[in-house]
Amino acid sequence: VYVRDQGRLFDRYSGQMIMEKAFLTLKAREFDSDIEAAREGYLTGRNARCEGVESLTYDPALPSGVVRGYLPGVDVFNTYRPSGLIAKGAGSAGEVRPWLYLLDRLDLEEGEAGRGWLLDRMAWTVQHPGLKFNHGVLIGGAAGIGKDSFLAPLLAAVGEKNTRVVDGASLNSDFNSYLDSTKLLVINEIDYGDHKDRRLINEKLKRVLASPPTTLRINTKNLREYEIPNRVQVFGFTNHRYCLHSDQGERRYLMLWCNATIPETQRETWNRWFSAYWAWLDAGGYEKILAFLRRRDVSAFEIGAKPPVTAWLEDVMAQSRDGLEVWLLEQIAAREGIFAHPLVKSSDIVVAGNEWGKVRA
Repeated sequence: VYVRDQGRLFDRYSGQMIMEKAFLTLKAREFDSDIEAAREGYLTGRNARCEGVESLTYDPALPSGVVRGYLPGVDVFNTYRPSGLIAKGAGSAGEVRPWLYLLDRLDLEEGEAGRGWLLDRMAWTVQHPGLKFNHGVLIGGAAGIGKDSFLAPLLAAVGEKNTRVVDGASLNSDFNSYLDSTKLLVINEIDYGDHKDRRLINEKLKRVLASPPTTLRINTKNLREYEIPNRVQVFGFTNHRYCLHSDQGERRYLMLWCNATIPETQRETWNRWFSAYWAWLDAGGYEKILAFLRRRDVSAFEIGAKPPVTAWLEDVMAQSRDGLEVWLLEQIAAREGIFAHPLVKSSDIVVAGNEWGKVRA
């Protein structure tokens, strides 16, 4: 497929981009080394062998391949390709018992409600790839308890070609190729380091977690930037409870903390269980979980609603305040110091803040 605004060809089978000059140099052998004849025969002629489009896009709401009239008079190539996984079974809970057992074993801090929230969002992602709910899902807990093992069937259901797994450090890059042809973005460790980094990364993720913005600009090395509809759904993992910056009133994350631990005395037993679990997945478990997620009723799920505020999110919001803010809020709540009076001047607050700073120094 000839992509005009890139000056390159897109191989629909490998997903690779080929430079126009290199392609024509190769094909010119069929035209007595005449580059212009090769261009007309493959790219620009009435009977050109390559389909021509103006640009690339990625939109799970549309058919894969060439989309004619994507915009008035503009044809594009949609790089989305549905998962090849085929659902099997009736989609009952009994057919996916090992998977649901692992979910119970994670021991979500929000209990049964948290399990329902997580399953609803996984099911929605599978059932409605062309839509997104307006927040990300963050799953936290101790290392080695099976968080990623539980999410693995969702990656298979969405499809390998529609999934990107990155670490938190990748989000610091000037390039965002991790969003290219991505429906499901999985961030393996979402601990952003120091306070400054957490704020910067949080600002960058704002554009991805919710819509609007309705489009995302893809900046991939060696390619011209182009826009895609904002369909990306973000799931993240962390082993650290205080992993990001979150302002008061945060509405872009569903944060679910796992209380599970695996004592060293039980590690060998659990390693054997996980080996059996992965064997079950490979022997048809993925297909059964896909059927379960497709069958789950998510008709009451509101994709634009604010996600539930969990105890973990409240902890993170409190920890994200700087010391002066915490001190002022404590003074207000206790009606101490200048806040013991019914009327407080802003200048008094500034003086009090400066005094607090001197004490801290």
